[in-house]
Amino acid sequence: MASRLPFRKTLLCVALTLVWLQPTTPAHAITLGQVDDFQDGTTQSWAIGRVLGDPNPRNAADGGPQGAGDSYVEYTSNGGGIGGRMIFYNEAQWAGDYIAAGVTQIDADVINLSEATPLSVRVAFGTEIFWADGDWFASTDPIELAPGGGWTSVSFPIDEASMTQVTGVGSYADAMSSIRTMRILSSLAPASRGDAIVATIGVDNLFATAAVTAVEGDFSGDGRVNNEDLNLLLNNWGQATVPAEWTGAFTSPVNNDELNPLLNGWGTGTSVPEPRAALLAALAVAAVGRRR
Repeated sequence: MASRLPFRKTLLCVALTLVWLQPTTPAHAITLGQVDDFQDGTTQSWAIGRVLGDPNPRNAADGGPQGAGDSYVEYTSNGGGIGGRMIFYNEAQWAGDYIAAGVTQIDADVINLSEATPLSVRVAFGTEIFWADGDWFASTDPIELAPGGGWTSVSFPIDEASMTQVTGVGSYADAMSSIRTMRILSSLAPASRGDAIVATIGVDNLFATAAVTAVEGDFSGDGRVNNEDLNLLLNNWGQATVPAEWTGAFTSPVNNDELNPLLNGWGTGTSVPEPRAALLAALAVAAVGRRR
């Protein structure tokens, strides 16, 4: 799991619109594109324990990744007793069938607000509410956050290869098809409960997405092989360097070694792929134009 550049919050508006346009789904159903940005002034059902009036976690009205006016959720663990562990959870919109929803990655903005305690942040998913009941899977590799590091955008892959089963004997597929609880926690090893530490974490822009799988010929990195990749190839033909948006490997200069992956992957990821004949025709026209 690697840190990425900070979220551009304007993109979340697009994601929220897409979610709004989706058909109505039952309560407690995770959906692809779901976002918790905490701008409504609540914790959006993220909580700990069952202590009436417990202020943890809380909605912080300012100081999110976008600064003034950007809300986020903040949680402080006290190292002992109720609220002693670095963990908080959601049993509402983040419950449901992750397999059917196609959610294979959780993106978020996170910050370690502790004075001195480093955090090993993971996500965990369980088929029950209590940490020792049912089947629980947690991130195999954590996001390491040092104190005072500022906001960082991260991705938690939640595919089977990226998760460790910490309780239960049920399969990954069965568990992720019937999740009752999602947890955000800090633990040195994969676990369904956080370590008992004194620390504070901030979380914003939780985003349910699907990890983009590398596709042969996908030079633009959007998981599809189409005209965008063809244009990248043609515009950079013969060049020793390629633009930043080029994600695939390339020879120097760009030549037929890139053409073959494009032909092999053509139409991948598109709902109505163009016939390969159209690609060959476009390449022929481009070749004629270059000779002229």
